[in-house]
Amino acid sequence: MKVAILSPTIDVTNGWGNYTYELCKNLKDKIDFTLFLPKKYKFSEKIGFPIKCILPNFVSEFRQRNTPEPFLNPEIDLDGFDIIHSLVSFPYGILANSLSKVKKIPYLITAHGTYAVKPLFYKPDRNFLARSYLKASSVITPSRFTSKMIEKFAKVKANIEVLPHAVNFNRFQTDYDVSEIGKEYEGKRIILNIGELKPRKGQDIIIKSINVVKRYFTNVKYLFIGKDGWDGFLQSLVSKFKLEKDVVFLGEMRGENLIKYYKLCDIFVHTPRLINWKFEGFGIVYLEAGACGKPVIGSKSGGVPDAVIDGTTGILVPENNPKATSYAILKLLKDKPLAKKLGENGKERAKELNWENYVEKLLNIYSDCLMGKESRKKF
Repeated sequence: MKVAILSPTIDVTNGWGNYTYELCKNLKDKIDFTLFLPKKYKFSEKIGFPIKCILPNFVSEFRQRNTPEPFLNPEIDLDGFDIIHSLVSFPYGILANSLSKVKKIPYLITAHGTYAVKPLFYKPDRNFLARSYLKASSVITPSRFTSKMIEKFAKVKANIEVLPHAVNFNRFQTDYDVSEIGKEYEGKRIILNIGELKPRKGQDIIIKSINVVKRYFTNVKYLFIGKDGWDGFLQSLVSKFKLEKDVVFLGEMRGENLIKYYKLCDIFVHTPRLINWKFEGFGIVYLEAGACGKPVIGSKSGGVPDAVIDGTTGILVPENNPKATSYAILKLLKDKPLAKKLGENGKERAKELNWENYVEKLLNIYSDCLMGKESRKKF
Protein backbone atom coordinates (compact mmCIF):
# COMPACT_ATOMS: atom_id res chain seq x y z
CA MET A 1 0.00 0.00 0.00
CA LYS A 2 1.35 3.40 -1.00
CA VAL A 3 -0.51 6.54 0.07
CA ALA A 4 -0.28 10.12 -1.21
CA ILE A 5 -1.06 12.41 1.73
CA LEU A 6 -2.08 16.00 0.94
CA SER A 7 -1.83 18.81 3.49
CA PRO A 8 -1.33 22.59 3.54
CA THR A 9 1.18 22.51 6.42
CA ILE A 10 3.30 20.50 8.81
CA ASP A 11 3.70 23.35 11.31
CA VAL A 12 3.04 21.76 14.71
CA THR A 13 1.93 25.10 16.20
CA ASN A 14 -1.40 24.98 14.38
CA GLY A 15 -4.15 22.35 14.30
CA TRP A 16 -3.77 21.14 10.71
CA GLY A 17 0.01 21.06 10.94
CA ASN A 18 0.11 19.20 14.25
CA TYR A 19 -2.38 16.62 12.95
CA THR A 20 -0.32 16.19 9.77
CA TYR A 21 2.96 15.79 11.63
CA GLU A 22 1.66 13.36 14.26
CA LEU A 23 -0.16 11.26 11.65
CA CYS A 24 2.87 10.98 9.38
CA LYS A 25 5.21 10.30 12.28
CA ASN A 26 3.02 7.41 13.41
CA LEU A 27 2.49 6.05 9.89
CA LYS A 28 6.11 6.06 8.77
CA ASP A 29 7.01 2.56 9.97
CA LYS A 30 3.70 1.03 8.93
CA ILE A 31 3.08 1.96 5.29
CA ASP A 32 4.79 3.56 2.31
CA PHE A 33 3.64 7.16 1.86
CA THR A 34 4.70 10.59 0.67
CA LEU A 35 3.46 13.82 2.18
CA PHE A 36 2.61 16.43 -0.46
CA LEU A 37 2.72 20.10 0.59
CA PRO A 38 2.20 23.41 -1.28
CA LYS A 39 4.86 24.56 -3.75
CA LYS A 40 6.08 27.45 -1.63
CA TYR A 41 6.25 25.49 1.62
CA LYS A 42 9.58 25.36 3.47
CA PHE A 43 10.40 22.53 5.88
CA SER A 44 13.29 21.00 7.79
CA GLU A 45 15.23 18.27 6.01
CA LYS A 46 15.24 16.32 9.30
CA ILE A 47 11.51 15.58 9.31
CA GLY A 48 12.06 11.83 8.93
CA PHE A 49 9.59 10.92 6.18
CA PRO A 50 9.33 11.72 2.44
CA ILE A 51 7.91 15.12 1.47
CA LYS A 52 7.30 16.78 -1.89
CA CYS A 53 6.33 20.46 -2.13
CA ILE A 54 4.42 20.43 -5.41
CA LEU A 55 0.75 21.08 -4.57
CA PRO A 56 -1.10 24.20 -5.79
CA ASN A 57 -0.75 26.82 -3.09
CA PHE A 58 -3.43 26.78 -0.42
CA VAL A 59 -6.47 29.05 -0.90
CA SER A 60 -9.45 29.54 1.38
CA GLU A 61 -11.95 30.14 -1.44
CA PHE A 62 -12.36 29.96 -5.20
CA ARG A 63 -14.65 32.97 -5.39
CA GLN A 64 -13.64 36.14 -7.21
CA ARG A 65 -9.86 36.34 -7.00
CA ASN A 66 -8.99 32.63 -6.95
CA THR A 67 -9.37 30.13 -9.77
CA PRO A 68 -10.17 26.44 -9.16
CA GLU A 69 -8.25 25.40 -12.30
CA PRO A 70 -5.09 24.04 -10.56
CA PHE A 71 -7.30 21.96 -8.27
CA LEU A 72 -9.58 20.62 -11.02
CA ASN A 73 -6.92 19.90 -13.66
CA PRO A 74 -3.75 19.20 -11.66
CA GLU A 75 -0.45 18.06 -13.11
CA ILE A 76 0.92 15.96 -10.28
CA ASP A 77 2.63 12.62 -10.84
CA LEU A 78 1.12 9.96 -8.59
CA ASP A 79 2.31 6.90 -10.48
CA GLY A 80 2.64 3.93 -8.13
CA PHE A 81 0.31 5.30 -5.46
CA ASP A 82 -2.73 3.29 -4.36
CA ILE A 83 -4.68 5.83 -2.28
CA ILE A 84 -4.94 9.61 -1.98
CA HIS A 85 -5.68 11.04 1.45
CA SER A 86 -6.37 14.75 1.82
CA LEU A 87 -5.96 15.90 5.42
CA VAL A 88 -8.20 18.92 4.83
CA SER A 89 -11.54 19.30 3.08
CA PHE A 90 -11.02 22.54 1.19
CA PRO A 91 -9.36 22.88 -1.22
CA TYR A 92 -7.22 19.72 -1.19
CA GLY A 93 -10.24 17.44 -0.89
CA ILE A 94 -11.28 18.83 -4.27
CA LEU A 95 -7.76 18.25 -5.57
CA ALA A 96 -7.92 14.65 -4.31
CA ASN A 97 -11.13 14.12 -6.25
CA SER A 98 -9.50 15.45 -9.43
CA LEU A 99 -6.39 13.33 -9.00
CA SER A 100 -8.53 10.27 -8.29
CA LYS A 101 -10.27 10.66 -11.64
CA VAL A 102 -6.97 10.98 -13.51
CA LYS A 103 -5.13 8.15 -11.72
CA LYS A 104 -8.15 5.85 -11.23
CA ILE A 105 -7.36 5.34 -7.55
CA PRO A 106 -9.59 5.94 -4.49
CA TYR A 107 -9.29 8.89 -2.14
CA LEU A 108 -10.25 9.87 1.39
CA ILE A 109 -10.80 13.22 3.07
CA THR A 110 -10.25 14.13 6.71
CA ALA A 111 -12.78 16.87 7.53
CA HIS A 112 -11.74 18.72 10.69
CA GLY A 113 -14.14 21.54 11.50
CA THR A 114 -14.86 25.00 10.13
CA TYR A 115 -13.30 24.43 6.71
CA ALA A 116 -15.19 21.18 6.38
CA VAL A 117 -18.47 23.10 6.39
CA LYS A 118 -18.02 26.83 5.70
CA PRO A 119 -17.16 26.45 1.96
CA LEU A 120 -20.54 24.75 1.53
CA PHE A 121 -22.25 28.12 2.01
CA TYR A 122 -20.83 29.63 -1.18
CA LYS A 123 -20.74 28.94 -4.89
CA PRO A 124 -18.77 27.59 -6.65
CA ASP A 125 -17.02 26.20 -3.55
CA ARG A 126 -20.11 24.26 -2.44
CA ASN A 127 -20.52 22.42 -5.74
CA PHE A 128 -16.89 21.31 -5.89
CA LEU A 129 -16.66 20.31 -2.22
CA ALA A 130 -20.03 18.54 -2.11
CA ARG A 131 -19.04 16.46 -5.14
CA SER A 132 -15.71 15.64 -3.49
CA TYR A 133 -17.46 14.45 -0.33
CA LEU A 134 -19.84 12.32 -2.36
CA LYS A 135 -17.17 10.61 -4.43
CA ALA A 136 -14.72 9.98 -1.56
CA SER A 137 -14.32 6.39 -0.40
CA SER A 138 -14.45 7.78 3.12
CA VAL A 139 -14.88 11.17 4.78
CA ILE A 140 -13.29 11.01 8.23
CA THR A 141 -14.56 13.47 10.83
CA PRO A 142 -13.53 13.93 14.48
CA SER A 143 -17.08 14.50 15.74
CA ARG A 144 -20.74 13.77 15.15
CA PHE A 145 -21.42 17.49 14.84
CA THR A 146 -19.05 17.89 11.91
CA SER A 147 -20.61 14.84 10.25
CA LYS A 148 -24.15 16.19 10.64
CA MET A 149 -23.20 19.63 9.32
CA ILE A 150 -21.53 18.14 6.23
CA GLU A 151 -24.63 16.09 5.48
CA LYS A 152 -26.91 19.06 6.12
CA PHE A 153 -25.15 21.62 3.95
CA ALA A 154 -23.51 19.44 1.30
CA LYS A 155 -26.92 17.84 0.70
CA VAL A 156 -25.31 14.59 -0.40
CA LYS A 157 -25.10 11.19 1.27
CA ALA A 158 -21.36 10.82 1.76
CA ASN A 159 -19.65 7.84 3.36
CA ILE A 160 -18.77 9.52 6.66
CA GLU A 161 -16.91 7.85 9.53
CA VAL A 162 -16.45 9.49 12.93
CA LEU A 163 -12.92 8.95 14.22
CA PRO A 164 -12.11 11.13 17.26
CA HIS A 165 -8.80 12.94 17.08
CA ALA A 166 -5.77 11.49 18.83
CA VAL A 167 -3.41 12.91 21.42
CA ASN A 168 0.29 12.23 21.94
CA PHE A 169 -0.36 10.77 25.37
CA ASN A 170 3.24 9.90 26.25
CA ARG A 171 4.34 13.48 25.66
CA PHE A 172 2.38 14.51 28.75
CA GLN A 173 3.64 11.75 31.06
CA THR A 174 7.06 13.29 31.80
CA ASP A 175 7.28 14.31 35.43
CA TYR A 176 8.23 17.95 34.94
CA ASP A 177 9.24 20.13 37.88
CA VAL A 178 6.65 22.92 38.07
CA SER A 179 7.94 24.45 41.29
CA GLU A 180 9.65 27.35 39.52
CA ILE A 181 6.56 28.55 37.65
CA GLY A 182 4.39 27.64 40.63
CA LYS A 183 6.17 30.02 43.02
CA GLU A 184 4.17 32.99 41.77
CA TYR A 185 0.89 31.16 42.35
CA GLU A 186 1.61 29.52 45.69
CA GLY A 187 -1.59 28.96 47.66
CA LYS A 188 -3.75 29.67 44.60
CA ARG A 189 -6.26 27.47 42.80
CA ILE A 190 -5.37 27.65 39.11
CA ILE A 191 -7.92 27.81 36.28
CA LEU A 192 -6.22 27.37 32.90
CA ASN A 193 -7.29 28.13 29.34
CA ILE A 194 -5.15 27.39 26.27
CA GLY A 195 -5.97 28.56 22.76
CA GLU A 196 -5.74 31.57 20.48
CA LEU A 197 -7.52 34.52 22.05
CA LYS A 198 -10.38 35.15 19.61
CA PRO A 199 -14.20 35.35 19.69
CA ARG A 200 -14.86 31.75 18.58
CA LYS A 201 -12.75 30.42 21.46
CA GLY A 202 -14.97 32.18 24.03
CA GLN A 203 -12.41 33.32 26.61
CA ASP A 204 -14.66 36.28 27.42
CA ILE A 205 -17.20 33.83 28.84
CA ILE A 206 -14.61 32.60 31.32
CA ILE A 207 -13.67 36.15 32.32
CA LYS A 208 -17.33 37.06 32.86
CA SER A 209 -17.72 34.04 35.15
CA ILE A 210 -15.02 35.23 37.54
CA ASN A 211 -17.13 37.63 39.59
CA VAL A 212 -19.44 34.81 40.68
CA VAL A 213 -16.56 32.48 41.56
CA LYS A 214 -14.84 35.26 43.56
CA ARG A 215 -17.75 35.41 45.99
CA TYR A 216 -16.85 31.96 47.25
CA PHE A 217 -13.13 31.57 46.44
CA THR A 218 -10.76 34.52 46.70
CA ASN A 219 -7.62 32.47 46.03
CA VAL A 220 -8.27 31.62 42.37
CA LYS A 221 -6.00 32.66 39.48
CA TYR A 222 -7.08 32.47 35.84
CA LEU A 223 -4.25 31.85 33.39
CA PHE A 224 -4.73 32.36 29.64
CA ILE A 225 -2.15 31.00 27.20
CA GLY A 226 -2.36 31.87 23.52
CA LYS A 227 -1.76 34.43 20.82
CA ASP A 228 -3.90 37.54 21.11
CA GLY A 229 -6.06 37.59 18.01
CA TRP A 230 -8.71 39.77 19.60
CA ASP A 231 -6.86 43.10 19.57
CA GLY A 232 -6.72 43.43 23.34
CA PHE A 233 -10.47 43.04 23.86
CA LEU A 234 -10.07 40.53 26.69
CA GLN A 235 -7.58 42.73 28.48
CA SER A 236 -10.03 45.63 28.28
CA LEU A 237 -12.75 43.35 29.67
CA VAL A 238 -10.51 42.48 32.60
CA SER A 239 -9.97 46.19 33.26
CA LYS A 240 -13.69 46.92 32.98
CA PHE A 241 -14.49 44.37 35.70
CA LYS A 242 -11.38 45.27 37.75
CA LEU A 243 -10.03 41.73 37.58
CA GLU A 244 -6.35 42.57 37.07
CA LYS A 245 -5.38 40.67 40.23
CA ASP A 246 -7.27 37.57 39.14
CA VAL A 247 -6.29 37.16 35.48
CA VAL A 248 -2.89 36.61 33.87
CA PHE A 249 -2.25 36.58 30.11
CA LEU A 250 0.88 34.53 29.46
CA GLY A 251 1.03 34.89 25.66
CA GLU A 252 1.99 32.13 23.24
CA MET A 253 3.69 29.06 24.63
CA ARG A 254 4.66 25.62 23.39
CA GLY A 255 6.65 22.53 24.22
CA GLU A 256 7.77 21.73 27.74
CA ASN A 257 6.56 25.02 29.23
CA LEU A 258 3.03 24.44 27.95
CA ILE A 259 2.92 21.00 29.54
CA LYS A 260 4.11 22.44 32.84
CA TYR A 261 1.09 24.74 32.98
CA TYR A 262 -1.25 21.86 32.24
CA LYS A 263 0.29 20.05 35.21
CA LEU A 264 0.18 23.15 37.41
CA CYS A 265 -3.52 23.90 36.96
CA ASP A 266 -6.41 22.59 39.07
CA ILE A 267 -9.07 22.88 36.36
CA PHE A 268 -8.87 23.32 32.59
CA VAL A 269 -11.66 25.46 31.09
CA HIS A 270 -12.32 26.03 27.40
CA THR A 271 -15.73 27.42 26.33
CA PRO A 272 -15.83 27.81 22.53
CA ARG A 273 -18.93 28.82 20.58
CA LEU A 274 -20.22 28.80 17.04
CA ILE A 275 -19.83 32.16 15.27
CA ASN A 276 -20.69 32.59 11.59
CA TRP A 277 -20.23 28.82 11.13
CA LYS A 278 -16.75 28.88 12.57
CA PHE A 279 -16.73 26.20 15.25
CA GLU A 280 -14.68 23.82 17.36
CA GLY A 281 -14.49 20.59 15.38
CA PHE A 282 -13.32 18.58 18.41
CA GLY A 283 -10.88 20.11 20.92
CA ILE A 284 -7.50 18.43 21.37
CA VAL A 285 -6.79 20.67 24.38
CA TYR A 286 -9.33 18.71 26.43
CA LEU A 287 -7.42 15.48 25.74
CA GLU A 288 -4.11 17.17 26.55
CA ALA A 289 -5.47 18.35 29.89
CA GLY A 290 -6.91 14.88 30.45
CA ALA A 291 -3.53 13.31 29.69
CA CYS A 292 -2.24 15.36 32.64
CA GLY A 293 -5.05 14.08 34.85
CA LYS A 294 -6.92 17.38 35.00
CA PRO A 295 -10.72 17.79 35.11
CA VAL A 296 -12.09 19.88 32.24
CA ILE A 297 -15.01 22.19 31.60
CA GLY A 298 -16.21 22.65 28.02
CA SER A 299 -19.21 24.07 26.23
CA LYS A 300 -21.92 22.16 24.37
CA SER A 301 -20.68 23.59 21.10
CA GLY A 302 -19.57 22.01 17.84
CA GLY A 303 -17.67 18.78 18.33
CA VAL A 304 -16.78 19.39 21.99
CA PRO A 305 -19.25 16.75 23.31
CA ASP A 306 -17.18 14.13 21.47
CA ALA A 307 -14.01 15.34 23.20
CA VAL A 308 -15.49 15.74 26.70
CA ILE A 309 -17.76 13.06 28.14
CA ASP A 310 -20.14 15.06 30.31
CA GLY A 311 -20.07 13.89 33.92
CA THR A 312 -17.28 11.39 33.21
CA THR A 313 -14.17 13.26 32.01
CA GLY A 314 -15.48 16.76 32.65
CA ILE A 315 -18.48 19.06 32.76
CA LEU A 316 -20.24 20.50 29.72
CA VAL A 317 -22.07 23.81 30.04
CA PRO A 318 -24.45 25.55 27.64
CA GLU A 319 -22.79 27.62 24.93
CA ASN A 320 -22.33 31.35 25.67
CA ASN A 321 -23.27 31.00 29.34
CA PRO A 322 -20.98 32.67 31.91
CA LYS A 323 -23.34 31.80 34.79
CA ALA A 324 -23.31 28.08 34.04
CA THR A 325 -19.55 28.26 33.52
CA SER A 326 -19.04 29.84 36.93
CA TYR A 327 -21.24 27.20 38.61
CA ALA A 328 -19.24 24.41 36.95
CA ILE A 329 -15.97 25.96 38.16
CA LEU A 330 -17.39 26.30 41.68
CA LYS A 331 -18.59 22.71 41.65
CA LEU A 332 -15.09 21.41 40.90
CA LEU A 333 -13.39 23.80 43.32
CA LYS A 334 -15.72 22.71 46.14
CA ASP A 335 -15.77 18.99 45.35
CA LYS A 336 -12.13 17.86 45.18
CA PRO A 337 -12.98 14.12 45.04
CA LEU A 338 -15.18 14.77 41.98
CA ALA A 339 -12.47 16.86 40.33
CA LYS A 340 -9.94 14.09 40.97
CA LYS A 341 -12.28 11.43 39.57
CA LEU A 342 -12.98 13.41 36.40
CA GLY A 343 -9.24 13.97 35.96
CA GLU A 344 -8.52 10.25 36.36
CA ASN A 345 -11.24 9.37 33.84
CA GLY A 346 -9.90 12.00 31.45
CA LYS A 347 -6.45 10.46 31.68
CA GLU A 348 -7.81 7.03 30.80
CA ARG A 349 -9.70 8.46 27.83
CA ALA A 350 -6.61 10.32 26.60
CA LYS A 351 -4.60 7.12 26.92
CA GLU A 352 -7.22 5.31 24.83
CA LEU A 353 -7.28 8.04 22.17
CA ASN A 354 -3.56 7.80 21.48
CA TRP A 355 -1.96 7.95 18.04
CA GLU A 356 -1.16 4.25 17.90
CA ASN A 357 -4.85 3.37 18.22
CA TYR A 358 -5.84 6.12 15.80
CA VAL A 359 -3.43 4.90 13.12
CA GLU A 360 -4.61 1.30 13.55
CA LYS A 361 -8.19 2.40 12.83
CA LEU A 362 -7.05 4.54 9.90
CA LEU A 363 -5.16 1.63 8.36
CA ASN A 364 -8.36 -0.42 8.52
CA ILE A 365 -10.13 2.38 6.64
CA TYR A 366 -7.34 2.37 4.04
CA SER A 367 -7.73 -1.40 3.63
CA ASP A 368 -11.49 -1.12 3.20
CA CYS A 369 -10.91 1.64 0.68
CA LEU A 370 -8.57 -0.56 -1.38
CA MET A 371 -10.92 -3.53 -1.18
CA GLY A 372 -13.71 -1.40 -2.59
CA LYS A 373 -16.17 -2.18 0.19
CA GLU A 374 -17.86 1.20 -0.18
CA SER A 375 -19.95 1.61 -3.31
CA ARG A 376 -19.38 4.58 -5.58
CA LYS A 377 -22.26 7.00 -5.80
CA LYS A 378 -23.46 9.24 -8.61
CA PHE A 379 -23.71 12.97 -8.01
